[in-house]
Amino acid sequence: MAATGWSDLPSELLSEIAGGLVELGDIARFRSVCSSWRAAAGGAAAAPPPQPPWLLLPSSPSRLFFCPREDRLYPDLRMPALTAEAHHRRRRRLYASPHGWTLAIDPTDLAASLLHLFTGAVRALPPLPAFFAETDDLAWDWSPHGVMASCGEGLLFYASDPPAAAWAPIPAMADCNASSINYSGGEFFVFEEDVCRTTIVDALTLAIADEIPAPAVELHSEARIAVAGDAL
Repeated sequence: MAATGWSDLPSELLSEIAGGLVELGDIARFRSVCSSWRAAAGGAAAAPPPQPPWLLLPSSPSRLFFCPREDRLYPDLRMPALTAEAHHRRRRRLYASPHGWTLAIDPTDLAASLLHLFTGAVRALPPLPAFFAETDDLAWDWSPHGVMASCGEGLLFYASDPPAAAWAPIPAMADCNASSINYSGGEFFVFEEDVCRTTIVDALTLAIADEIPAPAVELHSEARIAVAGDAL
């Protein structure tokens, strides 16, 4: 009797094995074995377990991705394509988030989208306002309720549930000179580098929940805030 091939293993067993994988690289290698293994690992790929974020490194001619757990650099991963054919020929600017999605912006017309570089999923966003073309220094993060972004003064928010038609300003933060935005535990932490102040914004209501003043120590001119969630 011929030995059973790897592709002949029961789908329930394969799904159970795939569900125990915790590394993105291991999930990717599991899915590359054959079509049945790829199907069995669909759930693990769609919702990979929490882990230290990969670093997205700007480089030429291709982007580099550093996996801290594997201590390994990966070359340019296959980028999810947008539906518009014109966007296939353009090099989008990428702004990573530790929560798994990357904000992609077309520098020509400021068309925006969320990309999941591991699963290949794409979520279209409305184009950003024209003044975002004036700088590459963009701060952003996202929550289950939407995306917050800033290129300096003021904050914009795109509500995703239900989907909004356009980006809208946050009146309570109209004078904010945001240099970094971090989401954690239902709140956005908006940091202003020039005054070293952190404003905490409720992710659902967009109301100011609290403010963390600058510490009474001398800080470097390029100070940043780090927000720790369930895992560092």
